[in-house]
Amino acid sequence: ENHKQVRLARVRRRLLRSVDLQFWNKARKPRTLLLFDDVLLVCKTLKQKNGHPYFRIRLHLTLRPEVKVVDGVVDDAVTAGADDGAAPFSVVTPTAKFTFWANSIAERQALRVWITNIANERSVDAGIVAAGGGGGGG
Repeated sequence: ENHKQVRLARVRRRLLRSVDLQFWNKARKPRTLLLFDDVLLVCKTLKQKNGHPYFRIRLHLTLRPEVKVVDGVVDDAVTAGADDGAAPFSVVTPTAKFTFWANSIAERQALRVWITNIANERSVDAGIVAAGGGGGGG
């Protein structure tokens, strides 16, 4: 196989969020989304060693202001699960569209805010208003 090498080591790169969700690649597949302060990685979890997961990168997306996050499925090639009660959302770049399914509407909303903030060089939680009355988490 021809694998593109991705240089992930960078002195100031920080992992901000890790979320297990579904990703469209000819079918819905379980994947882990790793959100860094400048890139989004979609990874397949291979196995656990010493309590730590090992990942194979399936998508490397540099987050820039041109990257948009929208609710729902916007790619006509996605044929399954758009209306199954899950929380689909799409990441749209000038050259491609990627479809994900969050585990809940609240998680989808958080992911939209996080990805949009990082793409626009804001703090990951900028603009998030904490709901009163407890709960939350994620």
